[in-house]
Amino acid sequence: MLAEAVLSPAPAGAGSALVFTPAAAEPRPGAWGLPPAAARIAFFDMDQTVLCSHSAYLYLRERWRQRLPTWREWLAFSLVSGIYSALNLPLAVMDGFHRLAGGDAASLRDLCASCYQDVLVQYLSPAAVARLRWHEQQGDVVVLLSAATQFGVEPVARHLGVFYRCTELEVVGVRLSGRTLGEVCYGRGKQRWAERIAREWNIRLDGCAFYSDSYSDRGLMERVGRPVAANPDWRLRGLARRMGWEIVAFT
Repeated sequence: MLAEAVLSPAPAGAGSALVFTPAAAEPRPGAWGLPPAAARIAFFDMDQTVLCSHSAYLYLRERWRQRLPTWREWLAFSLVSGIYSALNLPLAVMDGFHRLAGGDAASLRDLCASCYQDVLVQYLSPAAVARLRWHEQQGDVVVLLSAATQFGVEPVARHLGVFYRCTELEVVGVRLSGRTLGEVCYGRGKQRWAERIAREWNIRLDGCAFYSDSYSDRGLMERVGRPVAANPDWRLRGLARRMGWEIVAFT
């Protein structure tokens, strides 16, 4: 089983942490220190941005290769990996989280970690990772910001050695409660999480960068000083062209 993430303090009612710092046996020097007051933040979406595919598809495909998933597993992987963000679905679809109540959180964490090591790590975009490291070299703090849950995001953040904020599923004992802690990190919710993080670290959001592929992230892209449409869907590509935003292909 993976070690639990080390959590930073959170404002009341915001979930268990404002940002997560994934535990690692050998973190890069300075990787887990609080950012300096003058730092900028480079926010990166995960699916179709840092990853060249969507983790939901990869998790489900790998499970299918092992055996036919049950309907509960289909639902779990879809929600855990934030498939609603890839499809630009309305927030109403997230009412399905309550159907995960009673699920084994430890098994889900181990399954996602194993799948990442066996499959997803091959889908890390070298171009995205290079851009991420470039931001670190400039003194920026990198935060992975994803609609997926901690089970899908933590292995990626651990591998990259970066902070992350995601949709957090509540775990009571070893079971999922069917509830989320804090706001779902999707759409306007993702924008509000970024605003909270910047405010907590005393960093101006208009000095930050955000890389995303999804039109659902347009709210945050309009707030940061450097919005970058990475592998954008057709609606985000059109918006980026109208707004004069940078468009990049991460492969």
